[in-house]
Amino acid sequence: MSTRISGGKDRGRRLQAPKGRLRPTTEKVRAAIFSMLGDRVEGARVLDLYAGTGAIGLEALSRGAARADFVEEDARACNTINANIRSLGYDDRATVVRARAEKVAGSPATLPGSKTGPGSNKGGHDGGRYDLVFIDPPYDDDPWDELLAGLSDGPLLSPDGTVVAEYGSGRALPASYGRLGLSRARRYGGSSISIFTLAAING
Repeated sequence: MSTRISGGKDRGRRLQAPKGRLRPTTEKVRAAIFSMLGDRVEGARVLDLYAGTGAIGLEALSRGAARADFVEEDARACNTINANIRSLGYDDRATVVRARAEKVAGSPATLPGSKTGPGSNKGGHDGGRYDLVFIDPPYDDDPWDELLAGLSDGPLLSPDGTVVAEYGSGRALPASYGRLGLSRARRYGGSSISIFTLAAING
């Protein structure tokens, strides 16, 4: 099974995906997400939760993001993400962390940007803050309250941070989670995308 990068300098490059429960975001939906984000991607520090194949974070790098960190619980998926990172030549701008996304959202010490986190001596970003966070759990899961509240209240987001949530179209997410407010929402067949920003609440 494989998927392709939909835009940027690596457009058309194929990524490997392990067999199993993973449901990679389609190229069409990924292209729509990055169209919605516009110039927020350029130079951004990115966190890809439930990373799966790593397609979202790798596409962000292809489109000009400065760095991407990937969080995935499944060991085989982590190996696949690392292989995809190597094949695209992003070894010095990406780190894979094997962990539960919910744990990471409330515990920045597990991430490379932390002084104590894995990879902290390998070019982790300054201050442990992210400009873009992508969240794409299995559609049957419902981690949204825990994850988005953790991101709203925690130190992971930069002051104008953006969170992109992908979920099944049969689900509805609230318009706000603490300091995070909904700025845009779109539906693409069976997938829905909601974009939350701190700026939407804080002005």
